[in-house]
Amino acid sequence: MKTPSPWNLYDHWQDHVDDEGRRLAHVLEAHRVHTVVDAAAGGGRLASALAERGFHVVACEPDEALFRQALEHLAGAPVSVALYRVGLPGLAHVLEGPFDAAFALHDALARHSPAEQGRSLEAMARILAPKGLALIGLRDWEGLLRERTFFVPRRVARMNGSRLLMFDVRLFRAQHVIWTTFYLLEQEGKWRVHTSATTYYPITPARLEEAAAAAGLTVAERADYPHETWWVLRRKRLIR
Repeated sequence: MKTPSPWNLYDHWQDHVDDEGRRLAHVLEAHRVHTVVDAAAGGGRLASALAERGFHVVACEPDEALFRQALEHLAGAPVSVALYRVGLPGLAHVLEGPFDAAFALHDALARHSPAEQGRSLEAMARILAPKGLALIGLRDWEGLLRERTFFVPRRVARMNGSRLLMFDVRLFRAQHVIWTTFYLLEQEGKWRVHTSATTYYPITPARLEEAAAAAGLTVAERADYPHETWWVLRRKRLIR
Protein backbone atom coordinates (compact mmCIF):
# COMPACT_ATOMS: atom_id res chain seq x y z
CA MET A 1 0.00 0.00 0.00
CA LYS A 2 1.37 3.38 -1.00
CA THR A 3 1.42 5.97 1.79
CA PRO A 4 -1.56 8.30 1.20
CA SER A 5 -0.63 11.90 0.51
CA PRO A 6 -2.04 14.50 2.90
CA TRP A 7 -3.80 16.33 0.08
CA ASN A 8 -5.69 13.11 -0.71
CA LEU A 9 -6.70 12.57 2.93
CA TYR A 10 -8.05 15.99 3.74
CA ASP A 11 -10.58 17.84 1.62
CA HIS A 12 -9.33 21.12 3.07
CA TRP A 13 -5.62 20.43 2.53
CA GLN A 14 -5.20 22.98 -0.26
CA ASP A 15 -6.98 25.54 1.93
CA HIS A 16 -4.41 24.78 4.65
CA VAL A 17 -1.55 25.31 2.18
CA ASP A 18 -3.11 28.57 1.00
CA ASP A 19 -3.53 29.80 4.59
CA GLU A 20 0.04 28.89 5.45
CA GLY A 21 1.27 30.59 2.28
CA ARG A 22 -0.57 33.79 3.18
CA ARG A 23 0.78 33.71 6.73
CA LEU A 24 4.34 33.10 5.52
CA ALA A 25 4.05 35.79 2.84
CA HIS A 26 2.93 38.26 5.50
CA VAL A 27 6.03 37.53 7.61
CA LEU A 28 8.37 37.78 4.61
CA GLU A 29 6.78 40.97 3.31
CA ALA A 30 7.07 42.55 6.76
CA HIS A 31 10.83 42.03 6.52
CA ARG A 32 11.01 43.16 2.86
CA VAL A 33 12.06 39.73 1.62
CA HIS A 34 12.17 39.12 -2.14
CA THR A 35 14.47 36.12 -2.66
CA VAL A 36 13.70 33.08 -0.51
CA VAL A 37 14.73 29.43 -0.17
CA ASP A 38 12.22 26.77 0.82
CA ALA A 39 14.84 24.53 2.43
CA ALA A 40 12.47 21.61 3.14
CA ALA A 41 10.04 21.88 0.25
CA GLY A 42 8.27 18.52 0.48
CA GLY A 43 5.87 18.30 -2.46
CA GLY A 44 6.58 21.89 -3.52
CA ARG A 45 3.15 23.37 -2.87
CA LEU A 46 4.23 26.07 -0.45
CA ALA A 47 7.12 27.07 -2.72
CA SER A 48 4.78 27.50 -5.68
CA ALA A 49 2.26 29.41 -3.53
CA LEU A 50 4.95 31.92 -2.58
CA ALA A 51 6.16 32.20 -6.16
CA GLU A 52 2.65 33.03 -7.29
CA ARG A 53 2.66 35.83 -4.72
CA GLY A 54 5.66 37.44 -6.40
CA PHE A 55 8.61 36.03 -4.42
CA HIS A 56 11.66 34.64 -6.21
CA VAL A 57 11.72 31.12 -4.76
CA VAL A 58 14.30 28.32 -4.80
CA ALA A 59 13.10 24.97 -3.43
CA CYS A 60 15.20 22.17 -1.91
CA GLU A 61 14.12 18.65 -0.94
CA PRO A 62 16.39 15.66 -0.14
CA ASP A 63 13.81 12.85 -0.08
CA GLU A 64 13.57 11.07 -3.45
CA ALA A 65 9.81 10.47 -3.40
CA LEU A 66 8.98 14.00 -2.24
CA PHE A 67 11.45 15.44 -4.74
CA ARG A 68 9.61 13.64 -7.55
CA GLN A 69 6.29 14.98 -6.26
CA ALA A 70 7.72 18.50 -6.12
CA LEU A 71 9.18 18.14 -9.61
CA GLU A 72 5.79 17.12 -10.99
CA HIS A 73 3.90 19.81 -9.11
CA LEU A 74 6.30 22.63 -9.98
CA ALA A 75 6.38 21.60 -13.64
CA GLY A 76 2.70 22.50 -13.81
CA ALA A 77 2.95 25.67 -11.71
CA PRO A 78 2.26 29.00 -13.43
CA VAL A 79 5.47 30.57 -12.03
CA SER A 80 8.96 29.07 -12.36
CA VAL A 81 10.63 27.69 -9.22
CA ALA A 82 14.14 26.20 -9.28
CA LEU A 83 14.29 22.83 -7.50
CA TYR A 84 17.36 21.09 -6.04
CA ARG A 85 17.66 17.70 -4.39
CA VAL A 86 19.63 18.63 -1.29
CA GLY A 87 19.02 18.60 2.45
CA LEU A 88 19.47 21.29 5.06
CA PRO A 89 23.11 20.52 5.99
CA GLY A 90 24.17 20.68 2.32
CA LEU A 91 22.48 23.93 1.29
CA ALA A 92 25.67 25.99 1.14
CA HIS A 93 27.33 23.40 -1.14
CA VAL A 94 24.61 23.80 -3.77
CA LEU A 95 23.21 27.32 -3.44
CA GLU A 96 25.37 30.40 -3.81
CA GLY A 97 23.02 33.12 -2.62
CA PRO A 98 22.86 35.54 -1.06
CA PHE A 99 19.15 35.20 -0.32
CA ASP A 100 16.95 37.46 1.76
CA ALA A 101 15.48 34.51 3.64
CA ALA A 102 15.40 30.73 3.98
CA PHE A 103 12.79 28.69 5.80
CA ALA A 104 12.33 25.12 7.05
CA LEU A 105 8.86 24.48 8.44
CA HIS A 106 6.98 21.38 9.68
CA ASP A 107 9.72 20.23 12.09
CA ALA A 108 12.21 19.68 9.25
CA LEU A 109 15.13 20.72 11.46
CA ALA A 110 14.11 18.24 14.18
CA ARG A 111 14.49 15.36 11.71
CA HIS A 112 18.26 15.84 11.93
CA SER A 113 20.58 14.76 14.71
CA PRO A 114 21.79 17.48 17.12
CA ALA A 115 25.11 17.76 15.26
CA GLU A 116 23.30 18.05 11.93
CA GLN A 117 20.93 20.64 13.40
CA GLY A 118 23.90 22.89 14.07
CA ARG A 119 25.32 22.30 10.59
CA SER A 120 21.90 22.96 9.07
CA LEU A 121 21.54 26.32 10.77
CA GLU A 122 25.07 27.23 9.78
CA ALA A 123 24.34 26.26 6.16
CA MET A 124 21.21 28.42 6.19
CA ALA A 125 23.19 31.34 7.61
CA ARG A 126 25.87 30.98 4.92
CA ILE A 127 23.43 31.45 2.04
CA LEU A 128 21.76 34.50 3.62
CA ALA A 129 22.45 38.13 2.84
CA PRO A 130 23.67 40.29 5.76
CA LYS A 131 20.77 40.56 8.23
CA GLY A 132 18.92 37.89 6.22
CA LEU A 133 16.29 35.72 7.88
CA ALA A 134 16.13 32.02 8.69
CA LEU A 135 12.60 30.94 9.60
CA ILE A 136 12.26 27.66 11.52
CA GLY A 137 8.98 25.87 12.28
CA LEU A 138 8.97 23.53 15.29
CA ARG A 139 6.47 21.61 17.37
CA ASP A 140 6.13 22.35 21.07
CA TRP A 141 8.76 19.80 22.01
CA GLU A 142 8.87 20.92 25.64
CA GLY A 143 5.18 20.09 25.99
CA LEU A 144 5.48 16.81 24.08
CA LEU A 145 8.42 15.65 26.21
CA ARG A 146 6.57 16.62 29.37
CA GLU A 147 3.34 14.81 28.47
CA ARG A 148 4.92 11.84 26.63
CA THR A 149 1.63 10.78 25.04
CA PHE A 150 2.04 7.33 23.47
CA PHE A 151 -1.13 7.02 21.36
CA VAL A 152 -2.70 9.88 19.41
CA PRO A 153 -5.82 9.37 17.23
CA ARG A 154 -5.60 11.39 14.02
CA ARG A 155 -8.33 10.74 11.50
CA VAL A 156 -11.43 8.69 10.76
CA ALA A 157 -12.80 9.42 7.31
CA ARG A 158 -14.02 8.12 4.00
CA MET A 159 -11.68 8.35 1.02
CA ASN A 160 -12.82 7.34 -2.47
CA GLY A 161 -15.60 5.22 -0.96
CA SER A 162 -13.29 3.48 1.53
CA ARG A 163 -12.87 3.94 5.26
CA LEU A 164 -9.60 5.37 6.53
CA LEU A 165 -8.32 5.33 10.09
CA MET A 166 -5.14 7.14 11.09
CA PHE A 167 -3.33 7.28 14.42
CA ASP A 168 0.14 8.04 15.74
CA VAL A 169 2.31 6.01 18.08
CA ARG A 170 5.20 7.86 19.73
CA LEU A 171 8.14 6.06 21.29
CA PHE A 172 10.16 8.39 23.50
CA ARG A 173 13.84 7.51 23.77
CA ALA A 174 16.66 9.26 25.62
CA GLN A 175 17.75 11.45 22.69
CA HIS A 176 15.03 11.01 20.08
CA VAL A 177 11.39 10.19 19.41
CA ILE A 178 10.23 7.55 16.92
CA TRP A 179 6.95 8.88 15.55
CA THR A 180 4.94 6.33 13.57
CA THR A 181 1.73 7.09 11.72
CA PHE A 182 -0.54 4.10 11.03
CA TYR A 183 -2.88 4.15 8.02
CA LEU A 184 -5.70 1.57 8.04
CA LEU A 185 -7.62 1.57 4.77
CA GLU A 186 -10.75 -0.57 4.30
CA GLN A 187 -11.71 -1.65 0.81
CA GLU A 188 -14.55 -4.12 0.16
CA GLY A 189 -14.45 -5.40 3.74
CA LYS A 190 -10.70 -5.97 3.79
CA TRP A 191 -8.25 -3.82 5.73
CA ARG A 192 -4.79 -2.86 4.56
CA VAL A 193 -2.24 -1.37 6.93
CA HIS A 194 0.66 0.90 6.16
CA THR A 195 3.04 2.65 8.53
CA SER A 196 5.24 5.68 8.10
CA ALA A 197 7.93 6.25 10.74
CA THR A 198 10.00 9.37 11.32
CA THR A 199 12.75 9.86 13.88
CA TYR A 200 12.77 13.27 15.53
CA TYR A 201 15.47 14.83 17.69
CA PRO A 202 13.51 17.25 19.89
CA ILE A 203 14.51 20.91 19.85
CA THR A 204 13.54 23.01 22.85
CA PRO A 205 13.59 26.82 22.68
CA ALA A 206 16.81 26.92 24.71
CA ARG A 207 18.44 24.38 22.40
CA LEU A 208 17.38 26.34 19.31
CA GLU A 209 18.69 29.64 20.65
CA GLU A 210 22.01 28.02 21.57
CA ALA A 211 22.44 26.35 18.16
CA ALA A 212 21.33 29.52 16.35
CA ALA A 213 23.86 31.65 18.22
CA ALA A 214 26.65 29.22 17.33
CA ALA A 215 25.62 29.54 13.67
CA GLY A 216 25.68 33.34 13.76
CA LEU A 217 21.90 33.78 14.07
CA THR A 218 19.85 35.55 16.70
CA VAL A 219 16.13 35.26 17.50
CA ALA A 220 14.28 38.25 16.05
CA GLU A 221 10.73 37.12 16.79
CA ARG A 222 8.49 34.11 17.30
CA ALA A 223 4.87 33.35 16.51
CA ASP A 224 2.85 30.51 18.06
CA TYR A 225 0.34 28.67 15.86
CA PRO A 226 -1.86 25.65 16.67
CA HIS A 227 0.57 23.03 15.34
CA GLU A 228 3.96 24.68 15.48
CA THR A 229 5.92 27.77 16.46
CA TRP A 230 7.70 29.86 13.86
CA TRP A 231 11.07 31.20 14.94
CA VAL A 232 12.43 34.10 12.89
CA LEU A 233 16.22 34.14 13.17
CA ARG A 234 18.36 36.97 11.82
CA ARG A 235 21.92 36.63 10.55
CA LYS A 236 23.98 38.72 12.94
CA ARG A 237 27.56 38.35 11.77
CA LEU A 238 29.76 37.31 8.87
CA ILE A 239 29.96 33.53 8.46
CA ARG A 240 33.46 32.37 7.57
